[in-house]
Amino acid sequence: MILSLIIFESQCYKGGYMASYIFTLGFHEDFIIRRLMNSKTSKGERIIVFTVSPVSGASEKAFKNLEAFCATAGLSRPELVEIKVSGREFIEIVYDIISVLKDLEEPIIADLSGGMRILVIATYIGVEMSRKRSIVYVAQESGQGEEYKIDIEEIRILSKEYSEEKMRILKEIAENPGTTIREIAEKIKRSEKTVTTHINDLKKDRLIASKGRTQNLYITKLGEIKNKIEKHRKTITPTEISENIEK
Repeated sequence: MILSLIIFESQCYKGGYMASYIFTLGFHEDFIIRRLMNSKTSKGERIIVFTVSPVSGASEKAFKNLEAFCATAGLSRPELVEIKVSGREFIEIVYDIISVLKDLEEPIIADLSGGMRILVIATYIGVEMSRKRSIVYVAQESGQGEEYKIDIEEIRILSKEYSEEKMRILKEIAENPGTTIREIAEKIKRSEKTVTTHINDLKKDRLIASKGRTQNLYITKLGEIKNKIEKHRKTITPTEISENIEK
């Protein structure tokens, strides 16, 4: 099974705007047609199809079938973009992807359920690096079965560096569900104004949430994972990492 990735629900994410669609094509076009139908693609929205160069006969046939579908459905003609993979550095492949994505309208709705794995990975990284609002779908190779969803913005938050003070506040909320700004300020010996500023930043990143009339603070699922990651990072020293690499 190829890693399955989905970011948000497409119908909510489009929000009435014109989207751009990208796909990685192997030997079958069924998943592309299914995605275009499920996403209620509109006429005028661009459809970009990445495939490995040189294009195989099976991929060419699949693309022609896709062209026929789009013509019948009244959609924009799909654009085939050949990406040279063999004999190249991975970053060169990613750059080629980004060069195409930079001109696309947001949001980008991508389905990476087909095609060579290296192309799928390069396209996913290209989508993330484009910094555009994106929805990414990848199903099992059979095109059936469950799809997992990952919000790329959450991944960005998990990898984001926070100040020691913000992480301490996050830890306090994790260990004391329902705590208040005043209680945290007293605990870490900082002003309520400073704590409030940190709290607002953590809320914006969806790491914590407030509930009730008294705005009691609770950690979110994303916040729990961020807190655990931070704990794990502190238990591994640079020396231990170097020793493990040498082994």
